[in-house]
Amino acid sequence: MHKIHIKKPSLPIINFEDLDKEIKNLEENSHYKSFSLYNNLGNLYLLKGDIERAKENYHKAFKINPFSPSANYNLGYLYFLEGKIKEAYEKFVFCLKLNPLDTDAYFMLKKSILY
Repeated sequence: MHKIHIKKPSLPIINFEDLDKEIKNLEENSHYKSFSLYNNLGNLYLLKGDIERAKENYHKAFKINPFSPSANYNLGYLYFLEGKIKEAYEKFVFCLKLNPLDTDAYFMLKKSILY
């Protein structure tokens, strides 16, 4: 089992014991479909263990801003969880090109190399 790791930007303060309520609240009260909305929904679905919905939302965030370090990191992390190590590696490398100081991306890049 992999440790769940949420990438910056951080989520608003949420009640992790009731993720379904938090997801519904975000989906119903967000009238503007933005990068942050989809990124945060992806984070919540990942915490809930719903990899497919997390991936769906991370892809939407990536489509809005493909040059976001967070979008690339989050997709790389999901690829890593799915065992798609080459795809994960590529996302972590690109994330580091966008943000060379991202220590989380360096850590996951190293994990993907050693996998």
